Amino acid sequence: MLQPSLFLLLLIHSSLSIEETPKFFLGSVEKNIVSLLKNENLTGVARSLVYSVSTYNRFLSDILVQCRGENFSQLMVTKTLCGAGGPQILKHNFNHTYLKNTCGWSEIEILDFRNAISDTLVLWQNFKRYANVKYPKTKLM
Repeated sequence: MLQPSLFLLLLIHSSLSIEETPKFFLGSVEKNIVSLLKNENLTGVARSLVYSVSTYNRFLSDILVQCRGENFSQLMVTKTLCGAGGPQILKHNFNHTYLKNTCGWSEIEILDFRNAISDTLVLWQNFKRYANVKYPKTKLM
């Protein structure tokens, strides 16, 4: 079940150039993911969750590309994301047994979800590495 607000964000994002990707897109998709994760039982939300995480990753990737191109508005997004401790989805613990037995997810759904989360982790590591270069945590003496 794709939430209407996420669908609208995707339509808006697809009509914008990468340079116009504002910070609120990233935050809106993350809010959608977190709201899905707040459910005690994730039965029936596998497809929506994987789609939302993939969309989030696409926004992260777009912003990272712009940062490498010295787009300073996107550099601020990177600084904000790093200051927030990264993507909230990486702070959740997903148990294979729980997703399979309690939520009824198939092995393919679990694999797709784990792959999407792995992609998020790789993007986040790139953000941290890039932000550390642009905004060093320690002062050089």
